[in-house]
Amino acid sequence: MRLRGVWWTTLAIWLALVMWLTLRSAPAQAARVAELPWYCLLCGEAGTADFLLNLLMFAPLGVAANALALPRWRVFAFALALTVAIERSQWHLLVGRDGSLGDVIANSGGAVLGWFAYPLLRSACAPSQRFARNAIAMVLVVTTMVWIGTGIGLAPAPSDALPWTGQLQHRWPGHDVFPGRILHAAINGIAIPNDPMSAAALSRDSVTATLELIRTGVRLPPRLASLVRVVDAEGRPQLAVTESGADVVTEIPLRATRWGLHTPEWVFTGAMEFGVGRPWQMVAQWRRDGVRLTSAASEPVTGATVQLHPLSIAMGWVFVHPFVRMIGTNARLWNYLWLAWWFGLVAWFAAGLHWRAVVGAVAAQSALLMGVAVVTSVPWHADELIVGIAAAGMAAFCGRLRASPPR
Repeated sequence: MRLRGVWWTTLAIWLALVMWLTLRSAPAQAARVAELPWYCLLCGEAGTADFLLNLLMFAPLGVAANALALPRWRVFAFALALTVAIERSQWHLLVGRDGSLGDVIANSGGAVLGWFAYPLLRSACAPSQRFARNAIAMVLVVTTMVWIGTGIGLAPAPSDALPWTGQLQHRWPGHDVFPGRILHAAINGIAIPNDPMSAAALSRDSVTATLELIRTGVRLPPRLASLVRVVDAEGRPQLAVTESGADVVTEIPLRATRWGLHTPEWVFTGAMEFGVGRPWQMVAQWRRDGVRLTSAASEPVTGATVQLHPLSIAMGWVFVHPFVRMIGTNARLWNYLWLAWWFGLVAWFAAGLHWRAVVGAVAAQSALLMGVAVVTSVPWHADELIVGIAAAGMAAFCGRLRASPPR
C-alpha cells in the first residue's frame, strides 16, 4: 500500500508540472506561433526536439499507470483527452502557445511509450546478467551515436538559398531599438547592407562576424534590441547579433538546425558596457574549438577583451534542453551532468556483472568519446571526462551494493 501511495503521489506531481509547463502564455513567441498550422507534425524550427520532449513529458503517466495496474485503454484514453484539452486551451486561451496535431500525437504516444517501457525499467533497476550485457552494448551504441551527432551537429551550416539579405537595427515584435548606429557590419569579410548582400558567406568551417557601432543613448534597452540579422531567400536567419541589456547574444544556424533540433544562442556578459559617443568594434567567431567574442574600442583599437565559450563533444544537451537556450557560464555544469548520466548508466549495468566489466565498459565509453572528438574535430576536455568517470565509479558502487546478496 505504501508503494501505491508513492506512485499516486508521483502522478499528482507529474500532473501539476504538466499544467504549469503547458498552460502559461508566451507573448514573445506570438509572431512565430501565428505562422504554424494546427495540423503540423514537427512544428517550428525545432520541431524534432519539441516532438521528442513532448514524448518524454507524458511518459511518466504511462510508467506510473502500469505500476499501479490501471486499465491500459482507459489510461491511453485519458492521455489523449488530457492532451487534446491542453492543446485546445493553448490554441484558444493562451498567447504565444500553439495547439497542434503533432503535440497531440507526441503526448499520447509518450503515455503509450511509458506504459510499455515500465517492464524494462523494472529490469534495469535489478538487471540480470543477460540483461546487463545487452544493456551495456546498447548504451555504448547509443552514446556513440550521441557523440557523433554532437560533433556533426555543432558545425556551422549556412543556407544555399540566395540571395542573403541584411537587416540592420530592425525593430522586431517584443524588441526595442538599439540606442545608437551601426557603422559597419560584415560576415566572413562580406559587407552586410540593409539590403540583399552581394554574396553569401558560405563557410562550413568557421564564421566571423564583424560589427562596428556607436552608442548615442545612455540607457540600455530594457528588452532585446536587434543589432544585425542576415536571412536567406526563404527568410531563415543566418546570423543574429542582439543586445540583451548589457549582454550580447549571437546565433548562427548549425547542422543540428537542419535536423529540427534547438539552435543554441551564445551569451557574452557585459559586452555592451561601453561609453556613449565612442566607436566600438565587436568580432564574433564560430570555430570548431569554441565561440569567441572580441570587444574593443576602435579608431584606434584599444583595450580589447575576449570572451570564449569552449565547444565540447559533451554538449549534445544543447540541442534538446527544454529550458536552456542561451549558453553562457552554465555550459560547463550541464556538460558535467550530461557525461555523468551516460557514464553512470553504463557503469550501473556493468556493476551487475563484476568490477572488471565496469572498468572495461567505462574504458570503452571514454575511448569512444575521445575517438569521435578527434574524428569530428570537436574538442574533448579532461575535466569533463574525469567527472564522467567519477560518476561511473559512484554508479558502479551503488550497483555492486544492489547486486551483493544480503548477509
